[in-house]
Amino acid sequence: MHRRWTWGPAALLAGVLTAAAAPTPAILLPFRALTPGTHASGQAQVRTTPTGLTVTVLALDGLTPGQAYTAHYHAQGADLAADPCQARGEVTLTFPRGRAGAAGRLTLQVTAPASRLAGTKGASIDVHADSAPATPLLCAAVRKPATTPPAAAAAALVRLSDNRFEPATLRIRVGTTIVWQQEDTALHNVISAELPTLRSSDLRRGDTYRHTFTQAGTFTYYCSYHAGMTGTVIVTD
Repeated sequence: MHRRWTWGPAALLAGVLTAAAAPTPAILLPFRALTPGTHASGQAQVRTTPTGLTVTVLALDGLTPGQAYTAHYHAQGADLAADPCQARGEVTLTFPRGRAGAAGRLTLQVTAPASRLAGTKGASIDVHADSAPATPLLCAAVRKPATTPPAAAAAALVRLSDNRFEPATLRIRVGTTIVWQQEDTALHNVISAELPTLRSSDLRRGDTYRHTFTQAGTFTYYCSYHAGMTGTVIVTD
């Protein structure tokens, strides 16, 4: 399934990177290695303060002892549907550099107005050695992924008019929804003896009734108020 990436206050980690008057709970973002064979790891903690500042703390491990490192927030690249760690755009915020300790651990922190990272401007965080700025070791995707929603089911229309179903016979595919639209002054309904789930309440002018057909077959239906008012649905795979 194709993946897309969503934006806005609901998608950007519940608004962590949007300006806010109230503080938000800290959000933890795991880093993933971008360089084969690296033992580096870590996580980013992002929160906002009551004054609308974003505080980001990086807890890193597995680095080379004594090596200097820095980190950056990146905007999203040109491909808005891509993984932010694979489609990094311009640098929007830089962390102060730091040097890994004897155990290979390092903590970096930056504080900035939340507006600096709003929208697409705070899509990802990467970490790299000062000696290799073009080769990031770690990346944390800030945007929240979402799957592409399924396409809406196809729909077909049957009108109830002059004591008739129009069209009286309809051929559709499995998964199609039929909408019966009541345009008559008389009271009608839609009932099928062959398909118990196809049964509407009484329909007055302006009312509609929907049913989605999930299995193949030929199904007849009728209006119980008017003899001879019948219809047929032919459902194919």
